[in-house]
Amino acid sequence: MQEKKKYVQPENRGNLFVNEKKQKDSHPDFQGTININGKEWALAAWNKEGNRGDYLSISVSEPWVKKENNSRDF
Repeated sequence: MQEKKKYVQPENRGNLFVNEKKQKDSHPDFQGTININGKEWALAAWNKEGNRGDYLSISVSEPWVKKENNSRDF
């Protein structure tokens, strides 16, 4: 079986995808990543309505890393 290679985002480029796991209004409508000067960042965007029409509100943050430590300290 062939291993799936991780996609490497070109520098100073990003992607947003529809958030199919959205469960609450506070969850972003879109999620993705952006590579800025060689560092990968997380992107989130929400559809908004304002006085000048519809727009996207965008947030950039450190990538979220899932912790794999399931051990308990007793």
